Amino acid sequence: LDRGYLLANPAATHLFDAGVGDINTSWIMWNPAAKHLIELHKIPINYTALAGNPAQWAVELFKQYCEAAAVDDYWTSLCANTHPWAIARVRAKLFEESSLAGIPTKINWYNLSANSAAIDILEANPDKVTLEIWTNPAIFEATYPPGMVDVLMLL
Repeated sequence: LDRGYLLANPAATHLFDAGVGDINTSWIMWNPAAKHLIELHKIPINYTALAGNPAQWAVELFKQYCEAAAVDDYWTSLCANTHPWAIARVRAKLFEESSLAGIPTKINWYNLSANSAAIDILEANPDKVTLEIWTNPAIFEATYPPGMVDVLMLL
């Protein structure tokens, strides 16, 4: 049993009230229900992992960090985050990068392809969509423009 994955499960936080032990606590940063565990056990914040947490408390904490620190290494996790603020930040980064032709992107298209809140971004960038799109539940709810399904079937 990999207890790290269990730490990421919002329904399993009660199992760790007594302690998290000697395991990689990065997984707990992804857990929307883990705020009390992080505070209770004084777990150091891994902001790169926290960037993927869609809970309001996590987004607020991450926003404070972004304003205070000059770092730019969180995009992989942020692209997986379904919170509206995270999607808006990804959208702004895409706009910023659109004028930088040939410069490697910070956007993680694998995580973004699986992100159910990013469907409009994916529809606007079908050439960047990855196979992870098939794990995205929103693809079965969207109405696609002509030819989009054909593009998806080629992946």
